[in-house]
Amino acid sequence: MEAPNWFAYIALFSWPLIAIGIYRRMPVGKATIWCVLAGYLLLPEKTGVDLPLVPPLSKANIPNLAAFAVCTLLLGKRIPILPVNKLERWLLVGFLLSPIITSMLNTDPLFLGNVVLRGLSVYDGASDAIRQALLILPYVMARKFLNTNSSAEDMFRALVVASLIYSIPILLEVRLSPQIHRWVYGFFPHMFAQQIRGDGFRPAVFLGHGLWVAFFVMTSVLATATFYRIRTRVAGYKAATLLIYLLVILILCKSMASIIYGVVFMLLILWVSPRLSIKLAVLGTLVVLSYPVLREIDVFPVEQIVELAAEVSDKRAHSLQQRFDQEVVSMEHSRERAIFGWGSWGRNGVLTASGTVSAGADGRWLLTIGHYGWVGYILEYSLMALPLFRLYRVFHLIDSYREKVVLTSLCLMISITLVDCLINDPIRSMTWLLIGIISGRVDAIRRNNFNSKVSTYRLKKLKK
Repeated sequence: MEAPNWFAYIALFSWPLIAIGIYRRMPVGKATIWCVLAGYLLLPEKTGVDLPLVPPLSKANIPNLAAFAVCTLLLGKRIPILPVNKLERWLLVGFLLSPIITSMLNTDPLFLGNVVLRGLSVYDGASDAIRQALLILPYVMARKFLNTNSSAEDMFRALVVASLIYSIPILLEVRLSPQIHRWVYGFFPHMFAQQIRGDGFRPAVFLGHGLWVAFFVMTSVLATATFYRIRTRVAGYKAATLLIYLLVILILCKSMASIIYGVVFMLLILWVSPRLSIKLAVLGTLVVLSYPVLREIDVFPVEQIVELAAEVSDKRAHSLQQRFDQEVVSMEHSRERAIFGWGSWGRNGVLTASGTVSAGADGRWLLTIGHYGWVGYILEYSLMALPLFRLYRVFHLIDSYREKVVLTSLCLMISITLVDCLINDPIRSMTWLLIGIISGRVDAIRRNNFNSKVSTYRLKKLKK
């Protein structure tokens, strides 16, 4: 692969300065959204510097680290790391510490013909733990700064505005092919052939692959549909106009999965009541969490699903069957170290004696189980899903219909992301930011309800 040019490194390591500028011009909550979102959309892919102990500093963590540093060091904000909810707190602690245990259980080298994969050390586990900590910094910050009744709307507004701006390079690449990353940063970070669809192209812009551009536009479509449901203009435009425009952009991204997600969940947001929608979001999340278990005990209806796909397209059915077959091979490898996984440095992959990968694991659930085992899977996915379940428990305490619609849409976005984890790896810093908004808002709702009960109780005592 071609190497990044000098400007790629300048853009990456000047982000802390850009973060300072963002926080000086916006309230801390909105600044956190834009620092993470803009970094995700604009910084170069597969570019970074590998320092001792810490994971490579790259697009995946520099915006998070910059936002956290500006808030704590320059603005003097105190940001609690651990959640208020006890279960969520222990899940977070386990999520951060489990990589160390995984590494301690994988100190043996692996011999595959002429290939030797070295054993892991506590050093590797600490590096993985730091990587996880940097990834979830947006979640930590969102719980602190984005827990008001307008925070989710601020997030959605940022998504819509960013997608409108991003639509310009998207349209350019639809016409000319994905070239902007190469023009700006000197290289294209993925397989160019995967961006070709029919007689056209998938736009990739600065996200590395057309799938992620489509997924981002899809979330923006859902955000715009939410504004249409609550009758709110965005950037001076009617939400209906923006919704039609972004739907066209989504179709031009040529990703069937994101198009289906966008259309189906847009209709839920527009037509279904918030109470039913949040039930569907919780149900979808439960299905995702149970999928690996169903595959492990071999009761998931694989053959029936492939037969249904064959009625639509033989090519789709073949691709689906191939994916299921790869899952079987990857799961057999994962079973050898099922509890805490194989760890990093390629040990979690299924390799041949020549060192090549014989079965690719695309779904994040497979990657997580292979890397950190079932313990790692339970910790990570429970941490992502728990705020949705907690919001469902306090949903009746929300008085504002407007807030119910917005929070329900946010839950649907997270549910879609978890569903997509079955076939892809869509978890990014933006995902943890959305999860943190829900977690922080649930804590605020519970706190407000408790204070209200205390005030009512004191008032009754005074009257007596």
